[in-house]
Amino acid sequence: MPVRTGVRFEDVAQDGDGVLVTLREGDELVRERADVLVGADGVQSAVRERLWPSGGPLLWSGIRMWRGVAEGEQIMDGATVLVGGSNRAGKFVTYHISARNPRLINWVAEVKVDEPGVVSAADWYRRGSSAEVSAHFASWKFRLADIGALLSATDRILEYPMVDRDPLPQWRQGRVTLLGDAAHPMYPIGSNGGSQAVLDARVLARCLATHDDAERGLAAYEEERRPPTSALVLAHRALPIEETITLVTERAPNGFGGIREVLSEEELAAMADAQRSISDADVRALNERESWSV
Repeated sequence: MPVRTGVRFEDVAQDGDGVLVTLREGDELVRERADVLVGADGVQSAVRERLWPSGGPLLWSGIRMWRGVAEGEQIMDGATVLVGGSNRAGKFVTYHISARNPRLINWVAEVKVDEPGVVSAADWYRRGSSAEVSAHFASWKFRLADIGALLSATDRILEYPMVDRDPLPQWRQGRVTLLGDAAHPMYPIGSNGGSQAVLDARVLARCLATHDDAERGLAAYEEERRPPTSALVLAHRALPIEETITLVTERAPNGFGGIREVLSEEELAAMADAQRSISDADVRALNERESWSV
């Protein structure tokens, strides 16, 4: 089926042979038949709402995020994710994103501005401003990155709430299922928001290709992907590395020369294990693992 833009999901009906999807295109309703329907329509998924209208509201962490892309001086070796601060107050993250343009840097600013709570909707297109971000980071002296210069060099800043939803007890109804943020919206920690959607898609494709019956394929996909992604949603809420940051702040309020002056080897290992439980960037292990191809 070709890619079509400018349409919005309205409803779905299904029978033993497939699904009949109703889409809105402008003022017109159009209907398409397919073998299955996969709702990959984001954290405010219309497909999820149709399947599970009581599936729980958007839950805001109280953290406001700003993102932007700018050219700047190379940070460290040009292949390092630099993280400063804490989600309990303010955090600034930078990483290079282009081999063709090694000066291109993606930055993320995260600030705790309120207590956690329910929100009715979230806007991912809201324009932010450098003045808003600077109000929280103007006093920061970051030896490895010039925050002020990055903000000044950014043409477009977007503002987001850090939100998720409680895990669903089930994704699938018959020949309809969910994928990515529609299935398991989670805090954007360790790039899991995007990477888990990629893993969903790969497993879904394999399960559909290796099962003669579409419903059994969708069931196998959910059986493999729902438990680990549900666990990640809950693990992200714990913000495990924040415990270590708090401990370091308490022990060395005036700074330190090396982290081993503040933390023991056991504490460093526990910190690494906690972070690895939600985000493991082991490139060699990824490249050497068995392919999921059919």
